[in-house]
Amino acid sequence: MKKKALIVVSAAVLSLALSACGAAAQSGSASASTSASSAASSASVATETLTVEELSLHMADGAVQANVTVEPAELAGQLTWKTGDAAIATVDENGVVTPVKEGHTSLLVLAPDGTRGKAMITVWSGPKELTLTADGEVAVGGTVTLTAADETGAAVDAAALAWSSSDETVATVDENGVVTVVAAGEAVITAETAYEIAGSFTVQG
Repeated sequence: MKKKALIVVSAAVLSLALSACGAAAQSGSASASTSASSAASSASVATETLTVEELSLHMADGAVQANVTVEPAELAGQLTWKTGDAAIATVDENGVVTPVKEGHTSLLVLAPDGTRGKAMITVWSGPKELTLTADGEVAVGGTVTLTAADETGAAVDAAALAWSSSDETVATVDENGVVTVVAAGEAVITAETAYEIAGSFTVQG
């Protein structure tokens, strides 16, 4: 009799254990199903438009927000950001780009469905503006030296600029900004940085 009672109790315990395992399995399955459903829902939103504007960043300006257009708008907070070369520029999870050193790299934006947007990042330095002034009077047969200054009034190395004359029959200019007036007339002397920031000075011979 005692043996039968023990067997009955063991069967009951086994039944309860199996029931609990079944419930746990169903719960785990439901949780996995919910997670998969959520992921599928996010991935199922098709990207209609994803465009990225090119960026020109001056080293002195610091970080800027990248300009991206994405539709549907609900995808804006689900984009993934990356730069081609973090040694030139970095980007955070919100699309804020920080210049690191001069150069060119790419900005890549990825939507949940795999759609990509890409644009160029140019990081530069040096003058943002250029002003040329002469150190004396301009006269035919004479020379005058032009000096360059940036937007703050600080001197810019003349040798670092590309110099040109609009009319070399009137005036020529060398790599140091020294202008030689050849004949009567008018010539525009231009100095330009490596990043195409230019300043000009008009010579009246």
